[in-house]
Amino acid sequence: MCVAFLAMVTLTTLLAFLVLTAPVAGAIAPPGPNSALAFGVPEGAAGNSTGLPGPVVAITADAPGAGYWTATANGEVTAEGDAQFYGSMGGRPLNQPVVGMAAVPGGGGYWLVAADGGVFAFGDAQFYGSGTGAPLTAPAVGIAAGKAGYWLAYGQTADPGSPLGQEELLAGLGYLPLRWSPEGFRWLWPAIPSQLASLWQPDRFNTILEGAIDAFEANAGLAMDGQITPAETAALVSAASNPSVAMNPNGYTYALVQEHAGTPAPETLTVWHDGAVVQTTPANTGIPASPTVIGTFPVYLRLRNQVMTGTNPDGAPYADPVQFVSYFYGGDAIHFMPRAAYGYPQSLGCVEIPYGPASVVWNYTTYGTLVTVTTD
Repeated sequence: MCVAFLAMVTLTTLLAFLVLTAPVAGAIAPPGPNSALAFGVPEGAAGNSTGLPGPVVAITADAPGAGYWTATANGEVTAEGDAQFYGSMGGRPLNQPVVGMAAVPGGGGYWLVAADGGVFAFGDAQFYGSGTGAPLTAPAVGIAAGKAGYWLAYGQTADPGSPLGQEELLAGLGYLPLRWSPEGFRWLWPAIPSQLASLWQPDRFNTILEGAIDAFEANAGLAMDGQITPAETAALVSAASNPSVAMNPNGYTYALVQEHAGTPAPETLTVWHDGAVVQTTPANTGIPASPTVIGTFPVYLRLRNQVMTGTNPDGAPYADPVQFVSYFYGGDAIHFMPRAAYGYPQSLGCVEIPYGPASVVWNYTTYGTLVTVTTD
């Protein structure tokens, strides 16, 4: 059986309302998160539902019309009324979140479709094929059942020349700590550092987007400036057309330097990679006469070894051999520097760490990695 595909339909938000008993005059309470409202359905049918597992992204009725199923972005299915539960993707890994659901005509099963066009069949629903392989610019947005088979609908991402379009495509390529589908952005991991989460601003140029662009430019062999120029937009669209080849090979890393100003707590560097802490170490930041810059900045230069030269605050020159160097702002860098102790201000602005942790951290702080320095 052939599968008909609806190509590049305009992406809209589907507001689905299910209905309760015979129509009742008067106001109906507004819906809350992850709920279903019933309007005009016959007596004995499933009614309003609240507190459903979420986030709910799809809903479809069973054949008798007295019950329904809802589906979440991670593929969990809930049956209401006389609808029977036939299984779900809940707890199983998905490449992309679920965006749609359709019931088998006559009942007995249902299909789920994910944003990458993957189709999952349950009950007596037959699997006729998936619509995977579409470019990231054409995400699947829904599924509709026919007498036999089903149709998949594909939408489109925002203009790749806009911040929102770049965020959507870079998320699909693995350059953001978020996943995007037609339902919006979601953090990839449950434990996101608050300092990183506070930087996210969808549909606006922001520090997280700047770091992702730097990382993409570095991997694509483009000039690294944190901005996707009109000439570079074609490279981003080309990568999105072949994501299996153009995915970010480095994963997502975030580094947090905490000075703990005004407290006896030692200064620290904590590094996350793909949602998990991979290194925590005492660190030295800048002395009052030459402090480390406060803020968040992407790594722009990496060196395995270097002799750092300059002038001390007292005017004396220095030439210090250092290793595992990741520059993130001007002359400020994370690196190994031999010291008798670590955990308090003693550098000229760099973030100095011991040799062992430095040898680990340097493998993660690839181009575009965000480094936050805070006094908290």
